Amino acid sequence: MGLILRGWRGQLTTQQVTGSVVKDVVHGARCDVAVLRDRGVGEGDSKRVLVPVGGGPHARLALRLAWDIAKAEGGCLTALRIFPEADELDMKVEMDVLRQLVEDELGEITEEVTFRLKRSPSVAEGILAEVAKTEDREDYALIAIGASEEWFLRNLLFGSIPDRVADGAPCSVLMVRKREPSAVSWLRRKLKRLGERF
Repeated sequence: MGLILRGWRGQLTTQQVTGSVVKDVVHGARCDVAVLRDRGVGEGDSKRVLVPVGGGPHARLALRLAWDIAKAEGGCLTALRIFPEADELDMKVEMDVLRQLVEDELGEITEEVTFRLKRSPSVAEGILAEVAKTEDREDYALIAIGASEEWFLRNLLFGSIPDRVADGAPCSVLMVRKREPSAVSWLRRKLKRLGERF
């Protein structure tokens, strides 16, 4: 089996997540898992899909699924990268990195794919600001977001960022987790923590 797709109703509170069947599936599935927080899409609504892009396996799976959905619906995809406000960055270089990451994953960049770089105090705030309804921008129909590194914690479904986005977004949110052997997942988390110390 390649992918398990489940739905989620209501808020992603600690009481609802801890011990839920969906959490058991996310933790125990031996394949990729996606959970849809459906806010409904009506006739004539937007077909725009937003995917926050990171470098991890869960974010790459979200990108592939988001692109498949956008193509199937005749829509478009926006690849978004969020950066801390204080970081000194060359945004042209960062845009090139984002474009290359998307091209490496999808194998193509067509006119239906757009790219956005954004600065924000936090990743979740940046994503929610991007999907906030405004007069001058067409709404998004869906956000596809990969699990964060803390998805394995008992009181979080996919991690603090995806859970917060799923609760706060005005559109539907597809949260995804790429299956990794537990030893690889554990080692990747440990290496990330070591890298943050230095």
